[in-house]
Amino acid sequence: MAGIAVFGKLQARGRAAGLLVCGLIALAGCQGAPEAVPEAAAEPLPEARYEITLRPELGEDGEVEAIAVTSRLYGGLKDGETRLKLSAPVVYVNVMGVADRILDLRVTDEAGLVEFTLEQDDPVPGGFPYFRHWTATRDVDLPLDISYRALVQPEGGPPGPAFGIRPSAGGVSGAGAGYMIVPVNSESNLSYLDWDLAEFGPGAVGVTTFGEGRVAVNGPPAALMQGWLMAGPAGQYPPAEEDTHFRAYWLGEFPFDVPAEMAYAKDLYDFFGEFFAYLDPAPDYRVFLRQLDTEPYGGATALANSFMQSRGPASPEEMGGQSPRSTLAHEMIHMWVGGLSGEHALTNWFSEGLTTYYEYTVPFRAGHVSLEDYISGLNSLSDRYYSNPARALSAVEIGRVGFNDGRVRHAPYQR
Repeated sequence: MAGIAVFGKLQARGRAAGLLVCGLIALAGCQGAPEAVPEAAAEPLPEARYEITLRPELGEDGEVEAIAVTSRLYGGLKDGETRLKLSAPVVYVNVMGVADRILDLRVTDEAGLVEFTLEQDDPVPGGFPYFRHWTATRDVDLPLDISYRALVQPEGGPPGPAFGIRPSAGGVSGAGAGYMIVPVNSESNLSYLDWDLAEFGPGAVGVTTFGEGRVAVNGPPAALMQGWLMAGPAGQYPPAEEDTHFRAYWLGEFPFDVPAEMAYAKDLYDFFGEFFAYLDPAPDYRVFLRQLDTEPYGGATALANSFMQSRGPASPEEMGGQSPRSTLAHEMIHMWVGGLSGEHALTNWFSEGLTTYYEYTVPFRAGHVSLEDYISGLNSLSDRYYSNPARALSAVEIGRVGFNDGRVRHAPYQR
């Protein structure tokens, strides 16, 4: 299943602040996407910054049960603000109960413990995001410390993109939006994300969309929500010591040769860079793959400079086959297609429709798809379109369905 990329400014309903978090409006390659920046060791740290460390915690069964988060906010609040405000999703693209799984929240400054009042957005139909908001009951002084534990997403629940943090193969993966609570009114425009991997064995990795290990990320703290993460005994392509602009990480067993398929994906990504040309050179890119034993399995979804392919156990007929190469192409092409401003439901005819067009035509043009397979793919696409019960629905009507029906949601991909 081809997924959507999500980041930008939340188009929220109800009690919505102008919160810089993800909204379903823009696709990879857009201006303003969160960006990893190189750290210069000799330069002093900026006064206004957000530092965060992630420590996956293992349960008695050896699987990750939570991510413990410790963070410190430096600098000050935005002009005119004296009360710290935090936000976390209640529902995030069909991932239910994110804020409810945030435990042991503790915020302290020089004066001691900070207490909060709570407000919550009105629920949004269709599985679209809405948020819970914490407002400090007193003025605060920075720096201040924020710590909490975020439980992994439990099995079950509705299908949807792989934003929830899920355990698999001794590690954990998901997206920042699936577990984070973040300051939303600080003046910080640069974050530093680091890992504590002490509970894993030797060779464990901690990696996000923004890079491996400690990374600096442009944007407010909420920009961290717009990155995939993976931690634990993950496989890697190419080997860690190889310097490359394209990397893949995976947790679990797959029915295909992962390094070989990621070599194919890298060749395809390089061709896309030459074909579309206007991102020159093509940015660093990361692919995340995870195999889950329990539903919801996820699917494929792109964020800036990266995508996650999340799937369930392999069926016998899949063994020894190829990866979902068309999906690989689709998600990487989002990097160049971008999207239109406005509500996702009213604009994804462009972002998903054009990406689907290139998904079929560019790999064929690159010589990676035979004429027979190209024709078969187009026929399959046509069949899905003409048999789709949402074929005659307007964009607004499709948007009302949201993530509750996958066939309806994918009609704009096929038009």
